[in-house]
Amino acid sequence: MKRSLIPDTLFMAILKEQQKNLFVKSYNETMINSFADSGKLAKQLQQAFYDAFIANVLEYKLAQFQVEITGYFERVKDKVSFQFSYTYDPKKIALNLTSLKATMNDEFEIVYPIQTHPSRGLLPAQKVYQELLTMNKKVLLKTVTEKFEKRGTRGKRTKL
Repeated sequence: MKRSLIPDTLFMAILKEQQKNLFVKSYNETMINSFADSGKLAKQLQQAFYDAFIANVLEYKLAQFQVEITGYFERVKDKVSFQFSYTYDPKKIALNLTSLKATMNDEFEIVYPIQTHPSRGLLPAQKVYQELLTMNKKVLLKTVTEKFEKRGTRGKRTKL
């Protein structure tokens, strides 16, 4: 059976826009120092979107899926995993990035809801990393301060 060119063209236009949004915000293997093969994130997005697109041709249900990529910052010291959540709406023929979950060193996590177009709502990869780094430093400072305070009160002698 011959496939129609209209869905393929529309599919590719939607996909290219989403891939461009990720690229512009530095979410690709090279820009985040990922060990993954170049183009892996784009291929994951294409496959997941294709599955949602094909599965919902007859049934008009929202389809949700995620794609992930891991990168390294500060000379491979900090591992950051990015998980992009998407919703495909077959009624509107629209693919929307709904959130970004970023996790640093499997410890610190921030979820960013994307409520506007990704070109405005999606933070650049480096900015997300900086926010995770700030969170990490605050937790470290709090931990050190608490340990110092505990140590300082235990060893105190009172004068008579």
